[in-house]
This record gives sequence, C-alpha cells and structure tokens, in this order.
Amino acid sequence: MSEEQVGQLGFPLVGGMYIYEQQGGRNRTLWEMVCDYRNGYYVLPPHQREDRWSETKKVDYINRIRGDQFPPGSFETYQIVGDTTGQRYLNDGGHRMRALLNYVGYPGKWGDDSETAERILRGCMVSVTHHQYNSHEAGHVDFILVNMGTMATAYEQCRGFLCYIKGESEREAERVWVIWEHLHEQVGGIMRRVCGKANAASAHKYMRHDYALFYRWYTKDASRSDYGISKMKLTHSDIVKGQAIEIRLSEKVKSLTLDELRGKIDEFVRRLEHETATVQTVFTSLGLSPGRAVSAGCWRWLMDVALWRRNANWKRVEDWKQFLGDFLRQTEGGTAVFYEHADGRLDTRRYIALTMSDMGKLAGVCRILGSDFGDGGKSGKSCGKMGHLFPGYDESHVVPRGVGDEVLPENAADNRSRGRRAMTSEEYEALKEVSGEV
Repeated sequence: MSEEQVGQLGFPLVGGMYIYEQQGGRNRTLWEMVCDYRNGYYVLPPHQREDRWSETKKVDYINRIRGDQFPPGSFETYQIVGDTTGQRYLNDGGHRMRALLNYVGYPGKWGDDSETAERILRGCMVSVTHHQYNSHEAGHVDFILVNMGTMATAYEQCRGFLCYIKGESEREAERVWVIWEHLHEQVGGIMRRVCGKANAASAHKYMRHDYALFYRWYTKDASRSDYGISKMKLTHSDIVKGQAIEIRLSEKVKSLTLDELRGKIDEFVRRLEHETATVQTVFTSLGLSPGRAVSAGCWRWLMDVALWRRNANWKRVEDWKQFLGDFLRQTEGGTAVFYEHADGRLDTRRYIALTMSDMGKLAGVCRILGSDFGDGGKSGKSCGKMGHLFPGYDESHVVPRGVGDEVLPENAADNRSRGRRAMTSEEYEALKEVSGEV
C-alpha cells in the first residue's frame, strides 16, 4: 500500500477518502471526527436531522474546548448490518459535530486561523463507540435510551418514529418528514394568526401537541386522554409500552400512502380552521380589553375540547358556544380558571391551570363555571378530584355552603362530612334555623 493510500493515522483510503474510524469503540481526536464527517463517511440518520442548538450554545461549546475547560463529550456511531456501502451514521453527538464544523469552517469568529483550529482539535480526545444494528429504527431506540436523563426533549427523542413509517431508506424518510413539517406549518400558522407571536421555547411542546390533535381527530378518539403531551421527558416504560404519541400515531397512519397522509392532514387543518373561527367569534363578542388575544395554551386546549366534542357527539353547537363564552369571559383567553368567592369575586389563590391536551380537567372547569358541558364522554383519567387546592382547603370547599347565591357559616365537621355534594334545601333550612336566621 503506497503512502498516498494511507491516512494520517495509517488507516486505508476508502472510496477516495482517508478514514480514521475503526470498528468498535476507541478514543479519537475531534479533528479525526470532523474530517471523516466532512468527507461523508459519517452522516446523520433521519431521526437526528434537526439542529436545535442556539448560536450562543455552539460558541460556548467551542470556547470551552479552546480553553480546555471540560470534557468535549462522546460520540455514538452505527452501521446497518448487511449494508454493502459501509455507511456510518452519527447517532449521538450531532449538535457537537455541527458546532465543530462551524469552528473549522469559520475559525475567525473565535479569533483563530485554520492552523490554530486544527491544532486545538487534534489535541482534544473523545470517546467513540460504534454499534451495528439491523435497522435505523433499532438505532433510533438506542438513541432514545442514550439520551434519557439528558437535555434532549421528548420531541427530539421520538420524532424518528414518524420518519420511518414508509421504510428505512433516507429518501423515504425525508419525503415523510416533509409531510410532517407541513402539519407543523399549517397548525402553527393558525395559532399565530389567533395568538400572535408564540413562545419559541415551547416549540417542541407545540409540535408534539400537533401530533396529539391530529391523532385525536384522525382516530375519532372520544376519550379525554392527554396522550402524555405534558411530559418533557419520557421514561423507558413510555417507549417499551408504546405510549408516546409519536408511536401511537405512526401505528395508525403507516398504512396510508404519502399522498393520502397529506390529504388527511389538509382535511384536519380545515377542521381546525372551522373550530378556530368559532372561538374567535365568541371571543370577539365578549368585548374584552382592546388588543387582548387568546393565548397559545388556551387555544390549543380549546381545540382539544372541540375535537373531543365532535368525536363524542356531545352537545349542540349552541351549548358549545355557551361554554366558550363562559370559559373565555372568566379566563380572558388565558389558561387559569379561577375559583370564585361567595360574592362572585375571583379567588386568585385557587385555580385550575390548563395545559395542552389536559382534557382530564374539563369536568373541574365546568364545575367552576356552573356548566354541564363536561358531564358527557369517557374520561382518560379520573376527573373526580379538583386540582390545585391550597393547604387548609379540601374537597368540601368546592361548592359554596348554601343554596343559590346565599352562604351560611357551617361547622367544619358537617362541612367535611358533606364533601363536594351541594347542600340540599332541607339542610339549608335546618342550618338557618340553628343559626337564628329564620
């Protein structure tokens, strides 16, 4: 083998590229990793394509390497058994690799030149572990397990389940992801028109909720399940039991062609447009403070309720509009539903906080509003308990001590014995007699 056919560490030239990687795990320099990635020997798998590091985080990572302040992290790579191309995939470390490529390509941003950048990266060792999997999906599951307990969000962990619904090829995965991006763009567009600028920090939560809304509509699910959307981190059990919304949705739509999937998404978006128009009409009719808008959290929770109502065939449109009016008047487009004092004033210390897909709180919200809208349908979890009770309060405080608008003092034992049950007329008259008000 001639000198021209040998890489800098003595590894052979493969496909016209000097390759530094060896089978199995070993320590390598960051310079070797960057060179192999730039030469195409390493690529990111479809489930690892999104770059979520901010520019500040990338700069900070490089500054720490330049200052030798902390370990540079490790890399996980894999290849598919039987793949004759020998392609390697970077399964963990994609964000770090992007930051390193930025440094090598533009060292002047850090006040360095190319020679200095190479010298620094050659002097920095990292651990590289290489695996062989039977499929990209197996690599994706390992990616999830590796990133449990890290800063990776549930969206970052599970998006890959939706990439591979039409097979393992990168081309198919890219085509599928274009369709899911279409879903996010359409739902996000409706939200921005209604709510104004959304919180960028909640982008991953919103994307997972897009899946949940589509799943609720597509499956016609009449339960009040929240699909675990409120979780920022998933557990091993969530993955193994298939409870993540991405896994549920992938199982339901994998039989569709890509054209059929896109058509279903467009049909779903039209339904959201219709339900959103109803919410906007009711909100405008309330004549609240000029410039006030429905918050993103409020709009998304109401979309869950709207889809559930249709799936459960529950209540007339007039009842739905009445509920919307009562709800939006009390919350003013926010996500906190406050309990009321006996005189009708809102008790700002006691409230139900609503989150996306949190349909389990619908019954509690309706009790506060005095509405029977939440009495029907199947509940995904127990709705019998009221949430957010402060110390010193219990279930007996949910209903005022009296009949109608009147309130009378009641001893603690009787109050707790009655619990959440409203006082009967007979009990009310007896209490008035004891208190000398008859």
